[in-house]
Amino acid sequence: MSLSSITVCLLMSLKTFQLEDRLQMEMDKASFFSPPHRAFLNEDGTLVPELSAPIGKLVEEKVVVLMPKVRTARDAAQECSCPPGT
Repeated sequence: MSLSSITVCLLMSLKTFQLEDRLQMEMDKASFFSPPHRAFLNEDGTLVPELSAPIGKLVEEKVVVLMPKVRTARDAAQECSCPPGT
């Protein structure tokens, strides 16, 4: 029983090491192809002008879509339009 436990533990350690190695390799490959986030920022922390205008436009479009619509009251007669007896 203990020999099988040791074997399983060693196998799991090997698989974990392989998985961590593969994850590190994928992260290195991803960082090679994609620029770091600092490339999008100026020295003072603001967005570069090439990005700030399109992002501002997208934010304005989202605000227009998500803002509640103002409903105006209809011109309706003041008397009740309910059926008689209610």
